[in-house]
Amino acid sequence: MENKGICLNEHFINKMNIDGELGWFMRDYNASTGYTWSCIPDNSGVYEMVENIVLHPSTDAVGVSGMIIWKFKAVREGKGTVMFELYPPAKKEPAATIVVEIEVN
Repeated sequence: MENKGICLNEHFINKMNIDGELGWFMRDYNASTGYTWSCIPDNSGVYEMVENIVLHPSTDAVGVSGMIIWKFKAVREGKGTVMFELYPPAKKEPAATIVVEIEVN
């Protein structure tokens, strides 16, 4: 499978094709703040997460953010959602929630 793909967006339905491009969802990530992102797939079975990539900043300076990337592929036709939650340090309730809709043809 090639690594080309589309950036998934939370503001509209993301259309993917089986055996087509991958779907990528990206967010800034700064481990020094203590905030952590969590990816919560649904049970639709229309996609699967194939990789989670963390790009660390190119410097050790405090406060410089990196990037966290989730990579998905379409598995079967249908509609599904994937949720991303941002948790503050030592908290059980998310500070932010993002829901991404995926439609597979």
